[in-house]
Amino acid sequence: RRWPLVAAGVAVGVFFSGVLLSTPKHEAPAAVEAATEGSNSGGYVAEEEEAAAAFYPNDATALSKTTFDPLGRVQLFNYDTSKPFASFLPAVSGAYGVPMWAFYVNRGQGLSTFGTENKDKPIMEFNSANKAYEYVATEGFRTFIKGSRSSQAFSFEPFAIKDGEHGHNSKRDMMIGMNELEIQEVDLENQIQTNVVYFTLPNEAFPALVRRVSVTNIHPEHDATIEVLDGQAKLQPSGADDWHLKNMGRTLEAWMNVYNMDETGNTNPFFKLSASLADTAEVTAIVEGHWALGYVESPETMEKDGKAYNALPFIVDPNVIFGQDTTLRTPLHLQFSSVNDLLASKQVMTSKTPCAFTGTTRSLGPGETLTLNLIFGRSPSLETFQELIVDKVREVGYIANKRREATKLLYELTDKVAMSSASPVFDAYVRQMYLDNFLRGGYPIVLGDSDHDPKIFHTFSRIHGDLERDYNYFQIDACFYSMGPGAFRDVNQNRRCDSIQEPKVGAFNVKMFLSFVQADGYNPLTVESAYFYLPDGLGNMTSPSAIAIAAESASSPKDQEAIVKVLSWPAFRPGDVFIALDEHGVKLDKTTKQDFLDKVAKAALLAPNAQFNQNGFWADHWTYHQDLVDTYLTVFPDKARDVLYGDDGLVPFYMSPVTCQPRDQKYVLVPNSGPRQYDFIYNDDDKAQALSDNAAAGPVADQTWQRTPDGRVFTVTSIAKLFMLAVNKFAILDPYGMGVEYEGGKPGWNDAMNGLPGLFGSGMPEAFEAQRILKFIRRMTLQFPDEVVTVPREMANLVEALSKEMNELAAGEQDDFTYWDDSHAALETYRFATRVHFSGETDELDAAALQTFLDKAIHKMELGATRALDLNGGVTPTFWIFDVTDYDVLDSKDDQQRSFVRVKSFKPRTVPIFLEGPTRQLKILDNYEDRQSVYEMVKKTPLYDAALKMYTISASLEGMSFEIGRMMAFVPGWLENQSVWLHMSYKYYLELLRGGLYNEFFEEIKTGLVAFMDPKIYGRSPLECASFIASTAHPDSSIHGQGYLARLSGSTAEFLSMWNLMMMGHEPFVMDSKGELALHLSPIIPGWLFTQAGQLSFTLLGKVVTTYHNPDFYDTWDPRLRITSSVVVDSRGVAQVLQGSSIPQKFAIQAREGTLKSIDVFFSAREAQEPWTGLHHRRFGICPPRISASDHGGVSSRGDNHDARLSEWAGRAQADPIFASHLGIGVVQRGVSLRRWQAVRDA
Repeated sequence: RRWPLVAAGVAVGVFFSGVLLSTPKHEAPAAVEAATEGSNSGGYVAEEEEAAAAFYPNDATALSKTTFDPLGRVQLFNYDTSKPFASFLPAVSGAYGVPMWAFYVNRGQGLSTFGTENKDKPIMEFNSANKAYEYVATEGFRTFIKGSRSSQAFSFEPFAIKDGEHGHNSKRDMMIGMNELEIQEVDLENQIQTNVVYFTLPNEAFPALVRRVSVTNIHPEHDATIEVLDGQAKLQPSGADDWHLKNMGRTLEAWMNVYNMDETGNTNPFFKLSASLADTAEVTAIVEGHWALGYVESPETMEKDGKAYNALPFIVDPNVIFGQDTTLRTPLHLQFSSVNDLLASKQVMTSKTPCAFTGTTRSLGPGETLTLNLIFGRSPSLETFQELIVDKVREVGYIANKRREATKLLYELTDKVAMSSASPVFDAYVRQMYLDNFLRGGYPIVLGDSDHDPKIFHTFSRIHGDLERDYNYFQIDACFYSMGPGAFRDVNQNRRCDSIQEPKVGAFNVKMFLSFVQADGYNPLTVESAYFYLPDGLGNMTSPSAIAIAAESASSPKDQEAIVKVLSWPAFRPGDVFIALDEHGVKLDKTTKQDFLDKVAKAALLAPNAQFNQNGFWADHWTYHQDLVDTYLTVFPDKARDVLYGDDGLVPFYMSPVTCQPRDQKYVLVPNSGPRQYDFIYNDDDKAQALSDNAAAGPVADQTWQRTPDGRVFTVTSIAKLFMLAVNKFAILDPYGMGVEYEGGKPGWNDAMNGLPGLFGSGMPEAFEAQRILKFIRRMTLQFPDEVVTVPREMANLVEALSKEMNELAAGEQDDFTYWDDSHAALETYRFATRVHFSGETDELDAAALQTFLDKAIHKMELGATRALDLNGGVTPTFWIFDVTDYDVLDSKDDQQRSFVRVKSFKPRTVPIFLEGPTRQLKILDNYEDRQSVYEMVKKTPLYDAALKMYTISASLEGMSFEIGRMMAFVPGWLENQSVWLHMSYKYYLELLRGGLYNEFFEEIKTGLVAFMDPKIYGRSPLECASFIASTAHPDSSIHGQGYLARLSGSTAEFLSMWNLMMMGHEPFVMDSKGELALHLSPIIPGWLFTQAGQLSFTLLGKVVTTYHNPDFYDTWDPRLRITSSVVVDSRGVAQVLQGSSIPQKFAIQAREGTLKSIDVFFSAREAQEPWTGLHHRRFGICPPRISASDHGGVSSRGDNHDARLSEWAGRAQADPIFASHLGIGVVQRGVSLRRWQAVRDA
């Protein structure tokens, strides 16, 4: 009763920590075991209220408006008549599984498209959300049922569109799990319940989707004889890409064929085009194919040996079912024929888009269920399908086991953030946020020597292309250790917490992303997974390491030779290696795949990989670098000197094949508009040649790094790179010294402001972030005064020039424009000098020199921020436009024959307020009162949507020119125009929490955190963050509060930062007065989030089960509350009691290394203990009815529970001395009277 999640069997990995109770976090819930043993979930709940009551046996939280089923899945009732939404299965099949992507909508039978790799390899055609809502009910999966009961015939299509004739006496619900989707229809008219479960196969060398259909006779008395025909109305053969399907669909059908039908009695269809589509002289055969298999899961359908089920025949010709109804709405032939007759019909298997239906006939008694399994997948060849797949997927128990495996896989991956609190929806939300976060940024897997030289490889990631973000071309590689490329900003942001959830990541992300910073402070657009290479096999040499690994892994000399050949590639990823070994038929008979890969990773070096891939440079990508540094130092404060100043932190410079134009080559005179800023970059032939030379001169890992003239890769320390980055941004402050100019051709994260760079726009957020880096370096300079920062001579010259300009400006010897002009000229000199090479000469900046420059730069930026507020009426601005008021026309012209100009003066123009400005400002404010003032200021502005109690991305943009960007094309309240953009509102909430505004933070998230939203209004699962919510500015009031664009956004990273801060506090690891590392947990958790037992458990650093005991239910930041003691349990199960609030170095290091088993932390109020009856006013301000003092003579009903629990404790304490010592610390703090405890102790 005190742990609703356990009572409901919901949370895999719900746990008490330490010696109280230890439950393996990865065990599947009993409910999952039961459900997957037989048919689908069943258990129809007539009303939403009944389901909610069943799940919440107690007052888990007054905030939750979400209903879960017994499997812990979100339930959406009457899904097909609710607000439309689109989402997806995660396409995670495990490290040694090949993934399949699948997208679904809440219409029809849910799944609207699936396939492999990208939208050019669909098995069901990819359509944008608006079309998917329309097509899914006819072109997606379909089920047709004919039957009779007591001589009464019936026929219907479950989940069909409700119309005047049918469907009104049925209830349809959707259950959404982390790795599966289920839909359920209870047809009360026909007394038939239909369930469909979708999930993708985990841990297999082939990608496949499982569709598990269960049909149940729910009539309480009478048998039913039913015929079921089920399958996919349109299945796209292998080779049919998205462009041809959309633009040449009819012509494309000439290539379409279904193979392997006659040979297998129609049971193993194989779908592919006959040949390649390219109009070229070289024509190739299509070998890869899509396949379908189906069987009834029943003892009667087993083969004689009882090991596998007999496969059912398929109908692949849609005319056999639908006849001339080309809309596919009505199965005309099924109306007059039996399913068996249709299955035996002659079929045309060429020159038309095929379908894939199978069926059967069964008699079902009351409550009996028919279960039909359909599996769809992709195979590299027909032979592979027949020899390796067909028999495997038909094995008895295979589908049930794989479903459990798929569920367990996602729980294991998200165990790093497992928690248990008074809010089940919050606990589940944390897991989902972690899942969606690594789907965007990658899941860090530790390879090689994990203790001494871990190699970090990120897998499961992809760019966020989906039914609503149809503009993005997602890529999910069909291989082991699958991954896909991601946008620089996305990956950078979403890896922020890697080193907290997996400390072995260490400084990997810090170094990688700082390496991608160019000499000019910009970076490439696309980040891909890192490559491995064997350093002893460069050039034409055969790698000795490869030879040794091959000998230890395979017996066959031929296999060893193939291994050596593959590992001698100049660069490879794990998936590439296993694909190549499979193609060579290599058998790793002397080792496992994991041991083999660890040996390779241990011998290899890791090479970061990125691609330029853009037509300009984004203004904000770099703003997430400091987050990576801060997060790393949160866990490793003792490593600060080594990583920032030492060789451990040396990083190179990425070099793109383009160069930023100087001002005289991008300031142009546009007819009828005036001066504008265009043509921001140019293709640099010298850089292209240098990159080509690099490729010929050394390993692939060094190809994109900038060098000195003698060919040496130029590197600096991490602190030097941060300093150079900040100086680059400081040098492009706008003419009023307020914001950082968007002079690279792209704005910040809000790409709908795409016109702002052309209007000489600048951004305050980037200026605040640059100031933040400068302040960080100043702190490090004070912390390590004996360290110097070595920078290239070119940067030292720029720093000297900027210092001179700042001195002259401060002395009144020049005005703002002259400072701007001269500082930009100095920057252009620096850029020209470092365009292709660094000279290799360096200068050392000692602490005093750095301090002088940093103080002046920070002071100038603070003056600029003050000026910005004054010009904007006291409200923090986000963007500025600078109108040119005077200029000279130059002689030269651009490619469009527009004259270049040299600007002589600017005038700033305000832009309506955006939330990003004050959000970023909060990061650099040093005192609580200033942060409080910003919060109060924002809440008074139009940014606050009072009806929704949320914050919009911007105020009204009415009156702004279309030139500012495409956001002006959107109606207010939609997309980037005045909607609630969750990534930004979450960022704002995070800064409230970071800034110590705890009461304000927890009040805001009650309405602003998706987990606490009403799914009927939000319109989708409240465990999934949409990108934006339609605000009340939108003219359609019916969508106010509804979420759009599913998942994979920056909001997941912002939330994980909130969660880690809540669970651990601001500085969990500190250096104590002796200079030793200590763990000092200072959580920021409200009293209402603790369970009725006064406990909250979470996973510290991805492994350590940690429980806070707060029997008084105070907010943990309440000054009356303090940590009195802790109990730590090591890997051997030995417990040690620690007094005070600090955990010493020995255990702090064990916690960081993941060898500590658990930590229990005990809070105590400084005031006298309250009786149990007085504890509940802090939990949402309510007293739960079942604990009403008035009903129990002034004594809480918890008293009797405590008597029983104390008796149990006494018995355990007699048998377990550790438990007894644990109780000795905590029992009084639990609110149990000393008299009662003494009585139990004496007993």
